[in-house]
Amino acid sequence: MKRMLACVLALSAWCVGAAEISERLEVALPSDWVLAAYRGEGDIKITEWVPPGQSAEAWTEMISLQVHEAPQDLSPRPYAERLIRNSRSTLRAPSVTTTPMEWLDGVAVMDLHISGRESAERPHLEIRARLLRGETRLFVVQWIRQGDGPAREKTEQKHFFERVSVRKTASTLPTPESNSAGGPEGVFRAG
Repeated sequence: MKRMLACVLALSAWCVGAAEISERLEVALPSDWVLAAYRGEGDIKITEWVPPGQSAEAWTEMISLQVHEAPQDLSPRPYAERLIRNSRSTLRAPSVTTTPMEWLDGVAVMDLHISGRESAERPHLEIRARLLRGETRLFVVQWIRQGDGPAREKTEQKHFFERVSVRKTASTLPTPESNSAGGPEGVFRAG
């Protein structure tokens, strides 16, 4: 079994009365995957991880971690509906499945699976996603696969998503020294 490392995006938020809380998105990435991209787009922060030898521009599989700061509607459902609408406008006859939203340890969680082709010439696209609503953020974790090559074992993906969670922790802000991954501030890998 592959050794897995925990990837944690440490995020801070202010709540009423200026008491500081911290929410952490905890994800167990495959140990050999590498950080391919990190970007902020307004109130959205995105990190993308790929298998070794691949990049953000040329990949067959990617794990995308998104943090949406203070979205208008914190519910995962509108975001899932937007992903489904986009897939129906870009993929030919996509297959779409969702799970009903449920509450786990005070966090709203919804899973989504989309697969299909853009055209006969374009490769197959498969997106598995878990959407989690914390107190002040919407977290979106996606495992995306493109092409017709062999996919990772479904049990590996299932195990990956089972370990995705949002945790409330004591207020400790990330520091560059504590970032053992060498990636952007706030992204951590720990054993």
